Amino acid sequence: MVVMASVVGLAAFRCCEHISCDGNFKYQPQAGSAFRQLYTLHAIYQELPDRSESVLSVTALLPTKDTADYKLMFQHIRDALLLEFGDTRVAKVFHFDMEPAAMNAAVFRNSTVKSCYFHFSKNVMDKVATLGLKAIYDRSTNASFCTWIRTFIGSAQAPNSYWHLILDYLRENMPQSYEPAENAKIRQLFQYFNDYWARYRNS
Repeated sequence: MVVMASVVGLAAFRCCEHISCDGNFKYQPQAGSAFRQLYTLHAIYQELPDRSESVLSVTALLPTKDTADYKLMFQHIRDALLLEFGDTRVAKVFHFDMEPAAMNAAVFRNSTVKSCYFHFSKNVMDKVATLGLKAIYDRSTNASFCTWIRTFIGSAQAPNSYWHLILDYLRENMPQSYEPAENAKIRQLFQYFNDYWARYRNS
């Protein structure tokens, strides 16, 4: 693992409340390298409507996409801040692109983890496609399935206290098609909702 930051970059990170975290695979190290991805952290300064600025603060080369490596990266950043400035200053709000391993790794005290609605929606629709349900979603005659999916995606905007009610609604209103195999896949999709995403709503 290689974590790179200038004193100026660390200062920007330290003084900023909102930090955007992004893993990039388009510009990842070439095959045969010990590193699997390029990861960047940006300090977001907003004084709307006069100012909105993203400052690249930390760049890292990570060997895996595991929580342990993400956690080690954040520990290195925290240690560098303590060494250079003696503290991490303001509590952080970390904005992630729906990478669960990274979301579980932020080690800063009193930090808040938020995720990206765009990436959340994309991940759900990718799962729909992976299960072979995209054709049902695209059928204009199966509006109930579209509504069911959109209800779950839209639930990201609801308070966590409503999460169990949303799951109950999705369970009770699970759409049925005419094909047993498709019904089984829809049940798999609900299980994905329940098992995979409920952890992050309840954390």
